[in-house]
Amino acid sequence: MRKVMDCRDYPSEMNCTLAISGEEEEVIAAAAQHAATVHGHEDTRSSGPRCAG
Repeated sequence: MRKVMDCRDYPSEMNCTLAISGEEEEVIAAAAQHAATVHGHEDTRSSGPRCAG
């Protein structure tokens, strides 16, 4: 099932508008990498973002 992670659902000072969609494992990996590199969050995939289905 296709999942979506949208930065607009998590408001920040950056006003990021990135949306990522794909299979759950792909979305979690891409969202974790984006959160770490762009937003400065720690990449802790065990407690990663929740995907909308």
